[in-house]
Amino acid sequence: MLPILNPCNNARILWDLLLLSIVMLFIFCIPIHLIYGKKYHELIPLFIVILTPFILIIELCIALNTGYFEKGIYVESRHLIMLNWLKNILPIDIIANFPLILDVFVNSIQDQGEEFSYFQLFSLLFILNLRKLLARFNKI
Repeated sequence: MLPILNPCNNARILWDLLLLSIVMLFIFCIPIHLIYGKKYHELIPLFIVILTPFILIIELCIALNTGYFEKGIYVESRHLIMLNWLKNILPIDIIANFPLILDVFVNSIQDQGEEFSYFQLFSLLFILNLRKLLARFNKI
């Protein structure tokens, strides 16, 4: 079983910085993708586009193994972490990440001439990740 990570751990902070970089990159690229029809790999190096969905999935696993602070008290009980994750983090992750992951995969298999899909607008919800990450940095 994996150990519980402290949210103030240097490795966790570096991971959060990596996520913040990816979120910021996509915050600028998603509108260009939607407005001009550019594919993500035309705006971002292909390896980043391919790795992003996997990084987001790994983040879910890391979040399940990271303690949190509640009212100034560090919580490292797996049961409480799971309840906190289900209540506070999972809904935002599903709403914010799923449309982008789906858009990246669908966009990678479509031809350049495909029409705009209104479902792609949901990828704008990826911006919710910025709020989540900034809240995490404010607690540190």
